[in-house]
Amino acid sequence: MSSNQISLTQSGITVVPQGLNVLWGFKGTFTIPFSHIKQVSSTSYDDLYSGSDPLRRKAGLDFFDKQVGFFRKKKTSIYLNLKKNEQLLRLALVADFVDVVILGVDDADHWLSKINQALNANTSDFSHQADESLQVIESYPND
Repeated sequence: MSSNQISLTQSGITVVPQGLNVLWGFKGTFTIPFSHIKQVSSTSYDDLYSGSDPLRRKAGLDFFDKQVGFFRKKKTSIYLNLKKNEQLLRLALVADFVDVVILGVDDADHWLSKINQALNANTSDFSHQADESLQVIESYPND
């Protein structure tokens, strides 16, 4: 069983931490709007600990191979909910509660593909709406 249950909605990604992760991570169910996601990728547990700057716990659990809660690496604030043996999904955010969310999931490649499809669909919806708005504005008579 993975540390998180993820679902896609019309407007974003809903994350449901499983079991006691809600308590340890100080975060229950939350939704990240697609407009707040600037990049989605998969990562590995070893990548979290690579480099000279250590991953520092601010609030949460960092016990053996399990990390849940709020962490910091360099000047980046990170929310983690993972176990070492899970595949990891990394969401870089803008204008949200942290800079990066890293979640343990069953199939990171599957979710990476699904989220990118949803992001692309939302981007084209926004540009289509913008085009329609421009057409409406252009149809106003000049004073």
